Amino acid sequence: MKSYPTEPKGWTRSSGSPEENPIVDYNEYPNPVIDDLRLAQFQVEGIEAEFNAEIILENTGVLMVNHGILSMNQVFDPKINDTLILNQNIKDLLLKKYPKMQAKNILGGWFGDMVRNELVKPGPPAFTQLERTREMRGENLGYILLHDTQNQKPQGDWKFRYWQALEQLRTNGVQHIVVVFPQIMENSVLNLVEVPNQIAKEIGYKNWSKIDQLDFKTYPTVGHPFANYWGIWVKKMCKVSSETEQSKPCCFKMGGCHNGQPYPPSRQAPLNERRDDMDPSLAFDVSHFGHLGYDSESGMPSETQPVQNQFTGTWSMWKVTDDHRAVAEFLANKVIEHLETQ
Repeated sequence: MKSYPTEPKGWTRSSGSPEENPIVDYNEYPNPVIDDLRLAQFQVEGIEAEFNAEIILENTGVLMVNHGILSMNQVFDPKINDTLILNQNIKDLLLKKYPKMQAKNILGGWFGDMVRNELVKPGPPAFTQLERTREMRGENLGYILLHDTQNQKPQGDWKFRYWQALEQLRTNGVQHIVVVFPQIMENSVLNLVEVPNQIAKEIGYKNWSKIDQLDFKTYPTVGHPFANYWGIWVKKMCKVSSETEQSKPCCFKMGGCHNGQPYPPSRQAPLNERRDDMDPSLAFDVSHFGHLGYDSESGMPSETQPVQNQFTGTWSMWKVTDDHRAVAEFLANKVIEHLETQ
C-alpha cells in the first residue's frame, strides 16, 4: 500500500497516470517467497525431467514464458520485478547443477501486448486506440513495465517476447527446448493447452516430444493439446474483397486454401476502425513445423520435415510439480518465518 498512488483521491487504473505516486525502492521491500531458492527448485525439477536424453546439454535450451501486468499496474504492482528474480533464480540453479548448459540458451519470453492504432478515433464499446495485432500474436497479456520506473522494461536475457526468444534459440543452434511457465504451480489451461499451442504455431507440433505418446486421459479423443489453428475463437468467415459484402470461409492453413482466401487472413476491420478480438487476421495455423523460419514466397511448407529455416529440433513442456505437500510445507514455512519476525 505504500506504493499506491495518493492523488487523485480514489485513483484507479482507468484514471490514467496518477498526479502523485509515492516512489518505493523495490529492493527495500523484497518478496520473501520469490527470493527463496526453494520456489525456483520446484521449477528446475520440472525442467530437468523434460530434457531430451539424445541432445547434449550444450544444445539444450530453456524458455520461460510469462504473463505481464495490466496497464498502469506498474505504479503499485512489482509483479514484473518478482518474475525477473524467479527467472534468474531458475537460471542460476540450472547452470550450477548443469554447467555444460549455455547461459545464452536460457531465456525469458513474454506474451504479446496491445498496440496503439493512431488512425482509430476512440469510441464505444472500448473507448481506446489499443488493439490486438498479428505481429503481437493477437495477444494482450504482455504489458511489462517495471515497478515505479520511467517506463523501463526488462532487458538482457529477459527482454524477449516468446517468439523472439524461440528465434534466438533457433539461431543459437539449440536442438531441444524445454518450455516453462514459472508463474504457476499447478496444472491449468495455461500449461495444458494455451502455451503448447502458442509454441507450436511458432516452431511446430510434429517436433513436440510427446507427439508419439498420445495422452487420451488428459486430452480425450485427440490425445494432444493442439488445435487446428490457434485463435479458435475468431470469426470463421472472411470478406471476399474490400469492395463487397460477400464472404467465404477464412483460410487458416499455411500454404493456402483451395477457395482462394489468403493465409494469413486479411484484416477484416478497416484501418481506421479498431480491430476486435475475434478478427480472423489474429489466428495462426498450428502447423507441422511452425511459422518461424518459413517464408511462403520461397515455397510450400512440408508436413514431413522442416523446410527453409524452420526449427529442426524438438521441444517439450516442463512438468508442473505434483508434490503438493512439499509446496504446502514451503508456503507454511514462509508464513512461520514472517510471524517470527513480527
